[in-house]
Amino acid sequence: MRLKTIQITNYRCIEDSLEFEIDNVTCLVGKNESGKTTLLQALYKLNPHRPEQGMFDRDTEYPRRHVNDYKERHPKEGANVVDTSWLLTAAEGKMLRERLGPAANALTSVSLMKGYDNELYWRFPDLDEVPIVAFLLGRPGLFDEEKAQLAKITSVAKLVESLAQLGDTASVRHTAFSADLAERIPNGDVSGVVISVLKPRIPKFVYFSQYDRMRGRIPLEVLQAKVEQSQTLDDREKTFLDFCAFANTSLAELASIQEYEKLRAKFEGASNKITEQIFEYWTQNPYLRVEFSREKGEPGDPAPYNTGHVFNIRLRNELHNVSVPFDDRSAGFVWFFSFLVLFTQLKRTYGGNVIVLLDEPGVSLHAKAQGDLLRFIDEKLASNHQVLYTTHSPFMIPPEKLSTVRTVQDVLIDRGPGKRPEIHGTKVRSDVLMVDADTLFPLQGALGYEITQTLFVGKNTLLVEGASDLVFIRAFAQQLADQKRTPLHSAWSICPVGGIEQIAAFVALFGGSKLNAVALVDYAAGAKKRTNDMIKLVEEILQAGRVFTMAKFAGQPEADIEDVVGVEAYLDIVNDCYGIAAGPDAIVMPVQRPPRIVKFVEGEMALKPALAEFNHFRPAEHLLTNRTALMPRLTGLADTLDRFEALFREINTHVKA
Repeated sequence: MRLKTIQITNYRCIEDSLEFEIDNVTCLVGKNESGKTTLLQALYKLNPHRPEQGMFDRDTEYPRRHVNDYKERHPKEGANVVDTSWLLTAAEGKMLRERLGPAANALTSVSLMKGYDNELYWRFPDLDEVPIVAFLLGRPGLFDEEKAQLAKITSVAKLVESLAQLGDTASVRHTAFSADLAERIPNGDVSGVVISVLKPRIPKFVYFSQYDRMRGRIPLEVLQAKVEQSQTLDDREKTFLDFCAFANTSLAELASIQEYEKLRAKFEGASNKITEQIFEYWTQNPYLRVEFSREKGEPGDPAPYNTGHVFNIRLRNELHNVSVPFDDRSAGFVWFFSFLVLFTQLKRTYGGNVIVLLDEPGVSLHAKAQGDLLRFIDEKLASNHQVLYTTHSPFMIPPEKLSTVRTVQDVLIDRGPGKRPEIHGTKVRSDVLMVDADTLFPLQGALGYEITQTLFVGKNTLLVEGASDLVFIRAFAQQLADQKRTPLHSAWSICPVGGIEQIAAFVALFGGSKLNAVALVDYAAGAKKRTNDMIKLVEEILQAGRVFTMAKFAGQPEADIEDVVGVEAYLDIVNDCYGIAAGPDAIVMPVQRPPRIVKFVEGEMALKPALAEFNHFRPAEHLLTNRTALMPRLTGLADTLDRFEALFREINTHVKA
């Protein structure tokens, strides 16, 4: 069964959420106190993975401002809370056809409801019993005239009743037909058959919030006694029991193992397993390792950790070779660890038949870690489970999937000065941009962040310092392509950001995104240390070998993009650009080759006041605009193309599909 729509009513701050559709992964966005958590908690009680948490309490959970009017508002039956519709899977359709025949094909969806009487109610909007009766009568067994006597019956229950009324006149065929019918559809209750097939297949809801984090120290005998005496356990203790199942052990075993090697093997096996799974998606610190141990309670420790055996979880930083208590790690890591343990164990218990409800899953995570969590949800959860999660963080909203976002808003209608607003309660909407400014803010943030990347950068981004770099690269890439040589790969987006410092800042800002970037920078003798420091910083974020200098491809100690073009070729471009190629103002090659041609040209142009002020961008733009006519006339063009081809080949090795 696949959840299709949800409507929550009569629950805490929700009078009527309105019906809203659910996707494979659905993001509920809203400001604090809008009712996001309330929505998940109500839905969770429909079929919770912890059955004892599935009871609605009218006295404490019915909307307080109407609680005294409950009987007047619901005179005939208890108030409903959760109303859901579900699509049936192909496997479920096949099971129903085996019992009800081809007519079951019409039953593609069902509805489930639950309210303050804590009973589960079913609705079958497409269930028509007439074709079911026809299917049953069409089976071998009865003579045609016997079938004709029953052909006008419109329900299976009436068919059972008519067969019973035959009494002593029933033939052997009638008796056999009745026996088969009783086995196939007991008491003629078609709805009961559908329920018996589908009820075991209702997915379990798993609700997980920031308060469900596991503790790092557990007094084993104390917890074991609480379990044996059926005392109430808090959610953190229950999460530890899930951890025991995850590690294929039990409280009793952890407390009673007497052999050191056996104990060590148990803990190392669990450590290897959880470490491998966590750090596939926790990229904040790859040098951490989860360690488990069992120690005797020390008299000086606070109760209940001062007696018996205490199970300890620690995080070892292998880079610094030091370990710290689990509870001292960031709340985000502890949350991720605890959820992974719970989810892994539930998946083992229920297979894929689980719907995951995550309440503010990224609230204690850095923006990059929230990206890791979204990747975990997309790659590990969504492939087999539906996921609903709440957030008010722009980094937990998938801008490319806004159709899966639902906004949650506590609606108040202003009735004018001096009057209390009219309360409408929590509403859920799919038209995500038609909400109040506070609810819209995280969506604006998510869209702004995405647009910043997609308008100016692409998935594969070549970062350069200035606009002239971009234009020269485009011009020579096209020239190489025209000659069937290697151009810059079309997947690269060239982004000028304005200097090596800005490249470093850009990479620091967007390094946690899906951006695949390389950088091409100028290299000047007077700024070598600053440039080298910035290159080191950029490569720490990107990856070693992803920053290229112009000097490498110009074949000289310092260089700009103009030196890759070549001294003679660049002078040809400048002279043609300013219309001085054939006159006395033409800039000619000096006797001693300049270390950076663009600096030489700047100086020469400054001595020619009659000419326009020199602009770095103009020669590049002039070449691109007049490429077909000008390019063949450039001095040393063959060498220039060789240099650019070598540059493009190296950059292209880093492109990602």
